[in-house]
Amino acid sequence: MKKMFLSKNGFTLVEVMYIMPLIILIIGIIIIAIVEMTGNALIMRYQNQLAYDTQDAISKIEYDVSNSHAFLAQNNITLQTPQGVDDGSTSFQNTSNQYGNALILDTYATTLSSQNPNRSLAYLNYPNNCSSPNVVNNKPLPINVVYYVKDNALWRRTIMPQNYTSTTCSTPWQKPSCYPGIDKGTFCAADDSKLIDGLSASGFTIDYYSSPTDTVGNSGATNPNNSVEARSQLLSSFNTIKLSINISKNAAGQLVKYQSTDRLTLGN
Repeated sequence: MKKMFLSKNGFTLVEVMYIMPLIILIIGIIIIAIVEMTGNALIMRYQNQLAYDTQDAISKIEYDVSNSHAFLAQNNITLQTPQGVDDGSTSFQNTSNQYGNALILDTYATTLSSQNPNRSLAYLNYPNNCSSPNVVNNKPLPINVVYYVKDNALWRRTIMPQNYTSTTCSTPWQKPSCYPGIDKGTFCAADDSKLIDGLSASGFTIDYYSSPTDTVGNSGATNPNNSVEARSQLLSSFNTIKLSINISKNAAGQLVKYQSTDRLTLGN
């Protein structure tokens, strides 16, 4: 009769010494895979958020462009400190070696939000009296809207004349704004709007075109070494821009980038 031999339960010490490194290696591989999958999920989520934030910013800019009638080389309203690009009285330039690029829009104040269908232009109270049916022949109150980069973020500023509260028939809905956190003095009534962060000075670029179908931008209008007068003369014949926003941020230990380019055209 053959004898039956049964193996003992468990592992010997020698077997454990051989198996343990393999178990540790497998556990390490699983942990690395989990961390990598989590990181990739965070990066993808972050990229999606960047795409949403960027498109939201461009949509706001597009709305302002469509309600404006000119691109400016320099703000054409006298600045009240601290509404300047230096939070003082220095004018904004559409391109500058020191401050980078800015989109300066020549537009008009309205009685309600620019997105409210019941809004109307905020007409000046001269030469026609506010109660006169000819008040619509008065000029609307001019304002400037400026998009600029500061502290790695894109901001929106509203520039208004000093006497804006006393020269219109209706109180304008818009308010002069300044950079958050600074002493606004007695003039600024609101903070600049922050659209998106993660931009360097070179991450916000604007090219100017004579029409929506034009494919050749004008380099003279974007040359900071050209005079304000020269750039103003060029911009007076342009009604379309190509706007590029290039964002870089760190997420899950990696640099995440997103870029969007759109063409926008002035309204009437």
